[in-house]
Amino acid sequence: MKKLISFLCMIVLFCSAHTVFGEQNPNMTVKLSNTTFGEKTGITLSIKHLPPMNLQNTFLTVIFSDGYQFDASMKEETVLIDEERNPISISVKENSNLRLEIQWIERQDTLTVEFLAESNIINPVDQKSVSFSIIIEQKNLILFSEPIELKRPGNTVQVMYPKGLKEVNNWFSKEISVQLISEKAEEIFFSLDQKDFTKYKYPILLKNGVHSLEYYGVRKSTASESIQNIRINIDSLPPQVRFIQPKDQSLWNQRSILCQLSVIDYSPVQIFIQDQEKKTNGNMEGENVEFTLKFQPGENKIHYLAIDSVGLKMDGNITIFIDVTPPALLVYSPKKSEVLCGSRVEISGKVEVGCSLYMGDKLIQTDSYGNFSIQVIPENKGLNQLNLRCLDLAGNETRISYSYYYFPGRLMEFFIGQSKVKIDGQEKEINPSPLLDRQTNEVYVPLRFICDTLQFELSWDAKEMRALMKKNKTEIELRPNDNMIRVRTGLKTEKIELLYTPTLYKGSVMVPVEFLKKILGGEAIYQLDPPDNRVFVNFCDKVGNP
Repeated sequence: MKKLISFLCMIVLFCSAHTVFGEQNPNMTVKLSNTTFGEKTGITLSIKHLPPMNLQNTFLTVIFSDGYQFDASMKEETVLIDEERNPISISVKENSNLRLEIQWIERQDTLTVEFLAESNIINPVDQKSVSFSIIIEQKNLILFSEPIELKRPGNTVQVMYPKGLKEVNNWFSKEISVQLISEKAEEIFFSLDQKDFTKYKYPILLKNGVHSLEYYGVRKSTASESIQNIRINIDSLPPQVRFIQPKDQSLWNQRSILCQLSVIDYSPVQIFIQDQEKKTNGNMEGENVEFTLKFQPGENKIHYLAIDSVGLKMDGNITIFIDVTPPALLVYSPKKSEVLCGSRVEISGKVEVGCSLYMGDKLIQTDSYGNFSIQVIPENKGLNQLNLRCLDLAGNETRISYSYYYFPGRLMEFFIGQSKVKIDGQEKEINPSPLLDRQTNEVYVPLRFICDTLQFELSWDAKEMRALMKKNKTEIELRPNDNMIRVRTGLKTEKIELLYTPTLYKGSVMVPVEFLKKILGGEAIYQLDPPDNRVFVNFCDKVGNP
């Protein structure tokens, strides 16, 4: 509090001086011979533009910044006034002040006060900047200097490495211990890898890695030296290389492959593959490196060599296989544009062994030889699309896509001499009942029932004694006791001869099962022996269709 009051009083005096002395105010500059914390320094205070003062002797009070040290018995001969005379007397006051009695020269407008090195003035040990003030007591004049920056003492700490140890590309190839020594510092402090500073006592052990070592000494004056920072690189392990892609023994369908490797090492690494070279920065978490390499079909070996900054090596090989040939895919059934009928369609064929076969998005099972066969119910009546694709282990693909025709079948089960029939398993009445010609073993069924079941229009021309069947663009004409059947499709007419002729029975036209097979495309199975006495006929409803 006393120091604050004293400073405010000096400000008031300084303002008064400026008011009295007019336009050109006095000013003071300061020069330090040494601006280092805690070290001995010479100080020169220079004042210019002093006003005329009629004085013989006067007292100057020099005010130092906090932290300055000087002897209480400072000798007058260690101080020069205007470079030629010593002060008459020097007294040390409280609060780091010196009071000098000096002889005043008449008409003097400048004043220089120089404290020689022999005055043993020591800079503060931790002040970033200092300033000075002079009071000319008889004239109530106070002058202030601009702040002067101080600096830390230079770093005198030396890092001592083990004897005979040499760096290779700024890296050491084994773990080491380093010592810190100084001829001037009383104590040494250090920080390893950005940790807190601690007092140095024992050699510092450095293991693998990139280390940041900061250090400074503390002088006898307790002033801390400037901080020095060095990097010490240690790598005693060879690089580790791992292929991300391709994997060893993997199969590819490309001649050009982007190869990705992960390289782990403390120091930067050079990677050599084929005639290419890449470099890493060093990373123990792994650093990815990419090479675009070209290969030939078949077996290929990839040789790699990795050399880190200290010369440690790792090399090796992986083997990959290149297959760029699309796999074989053969379809037995259905054929392209084939017309099929029945309750289901068989899709069968053969693929290259080891391939994955798909119909749309559905995976199709194959046996150990690549054969496949599945039964499907097509989505559409008429035109359907077959889409197959197979993928081999390398990713090559073969596709087959074409159309075929499918018409659902109708299974009729006729019982000889009975007025019942089964249509797709459902029992219905039939009249007249199916007949068996004992001489020919041919079975006859009523034409009307067949037409109603298969959705044909049936008309009878009594004059011409003929029956006419119509469906879509197809017309079928037949006559009782005439084995020649006429089939017209558009402008085209075809005559088909039957072995067994249609006949009239109880006012109904009866046709042989042969008619159902040859003309209507049915497939028949005879079971005429007791107790079966029946015929199965499977119809494909394709009459009038492609």
